[in-house]
Amino acid sequence: MRDGAFNKNTITILYKRAGEHCSLCKKITTKPHSDPSKFHNLGEAAHIEGLKDAANLRFNPMLSIKELKDVRNGIWLCQVCHHIIDNDEKTYSVEKLKEIKQSHEMLIVKIQESGKSLMPILNSKDREIKRYQKMISEIEAELDEQEVIFSEELNKAKFILSNVIKEREFLNEQLCKIKNEIIDLDNEVLQRALLEEKNVTRALEILNEEKLERSEMKLARGRVLRARLLISTGDRKAAEENFERAFQIWPRSLVAIEYVQLLYFKKLDYHRIIEICEIALANETTKPYQITLLEHIAHANIKLGQSTCAIERFNLAKEYLQNMEKGSATSLSRLANIEKHLGDCFKLSGNLRQALNSYEHALNFYHRAMAVDPNLVHEKELAGLATAIGLIYEANNNETEGLIHHLRAIAVLDNIADTEKEKALIQVNLATCYLKRRTFDPLKAHTYVLQSVKLLTELSRNEPNEYLEYLIGAKCLLADINFIRRLPEADDLYKESIELAKILYKENPIFISTLAHVEYNYSVFLIISKGEVESGLDILEGSITKLKASQVAIFEYVSYLSQALFFKAELKKNVDEKIEILQDILTLTENLDSVDKSNLWRMKAQHLLNELIS
Repeated sequence: MRDGAFNKNTITILYKRAGEHCSLCKKITTKPHSDPSKFHNLGEAAHIEGLKDAANLRFNPMLSIKELKDVRNGIWLCQVCHHIIDNDEKTYSVEKLKEIKQSHEMLIVKIQESGKSLMPILNSKDREIKRYQKMISEIEAELDEQEVIFSEELNKAKFILSNVIKEREFLNEQLCKIKNEIIDLDNEVLQRALLEEKNVTRALEILNEEKLERSEMKLARGRVLRARLLISTGDRKAAEENFERAFQIWPRSLVAIEYVQLLYFKKLDYHRIIEICEIALANETTKPYQITLLEHIAHANIKLGQSTCAIERFNLAKEYLQNMEKGSATSLSRLANIEKHLGDCFKLSGNLRQALNSYEHALNFYHRAMAVDPNLVHEKELAGLATAIGLIYEANNNETEGLIHHLRAIAVLDNIADTEKEKALIQVNLATCYLKRRTFDPLKAHTYVLQSVKLLTELSRNEPNEYLEYLIGAKCLLADINFIRRLPEADDLYKESIELAKILYKENPIFISTLAHVEYNYSVFLIISKGEVESGLDILEGSITKLKASQVAIFEYVSYLSQALFFKAELKKNVDEKIEILQDILTLTENLDSVDKSNLWRMKAQHLLNELIS
């Protein structure tokens, strides 16, 4: 055999020109390795005019070694197709292979150039983004000399801009997936319709069910591609219908994970997300996909306030991961992430002792991951865990230890770029800590919460969907501190917080609990500070109604509602009405864990009830 093997540079050129897909069967020839710094190569550089001195392998004795090794004599194939062409030289002649290579490279060029034409809706999104950016700049210029943070017109424009940007990102991600599917389906008619004619309508016709005569998996992939194309036209309803039909054909992770992404983006239908992932999980045999599905189920359960179900699923994901991979930096980091979520679940269910245990396990996993791979950076996660542990100590009435952990987290974040959100949230935690009995210092609390409001105001200017909820919480806390310090600004701050919460709730009803919580705080202020009992009671009643309506969407539902009901009971003059409300609190809190902070309201209710009855 001649020394005509391709060098490394030639191999790289071949697989890059092929778009990392096999030139014959169109399959992707790389996939991720468990080590995040590596990948699996499933492709090979094959000779068009053969390397071996044999008549049946397209051997050309007239080629020089240089010509044999030249990139023009190579074609990128997967390992299977390389074997096929070398065992069927009549079908795969030199001319045929050159034609296949040229056709495949032209296809890659068309796909890369097809973005804007293929999805014209992206162009409209770009224009819309520029229009709203200009509108916001003009409104802000008008408000520049006024002390106005959010006007109704400005905030509406920011919400729309935030949604358009998010939607454009989602559509762009779908475009990338469409391009890969066009290659993988190896349908020349479809490729011509999309890449040459730029005709999405024609492509949708081609992907009609009657014409998708493939296996169940291929048919489902066609439906998924059709769904993505429908998303690109803005027809989300039809896209969802196609995902549903694809899932009926192939109810596994291949479709489920794509379908869930649309449901998250479109309408936060957590019940349906759980249902889909449970069905896919029952049919899935591959452990990595099983772990991903379990995590999706657990996160949806958290959103529904079902912490017990979430804990079960996270624990199963952890078990699978520990059995699949042991000791790699990637698996340890993922285990740390799961333990962190477990800690959040335990905290939300009131089991503070177990929450602390999970957070400490997460810390251990992160440190082990960094020991295996020193290049891994987990400072942000470590800061998050530090403040989570601080909150547990606070809930257990150890404010001093909680304060130490929050300050430690801030110190870590000071050395990391782009952590404004994390800093702002920890500053709120610090302010709250300085309002506790043993660490009471309202001036320090005021300083920290002002810093938080400043950061969150800047962040929410461009991304209100992302940060407005946190800004409302920080502003409400600032109002609480002003209330404690008897400063007149408290009233305006509460009103501003309520207006912002109404805007947020209007954009997404899932935030009804945020509005309820702010209204409750304002009702307490009106009754105690201003003596406006009647209006305060009206707002309190509205807050309680919203809290009851938000039961599936609020994690600390029992705690907030018990607190609101107890305050209402104290205000009632009629003893029978007081007793009825207190009994409601006891019923609401009867299944609490002994360490749940809502127990405070249960104990207070029981104590007051005993006094009234005696």
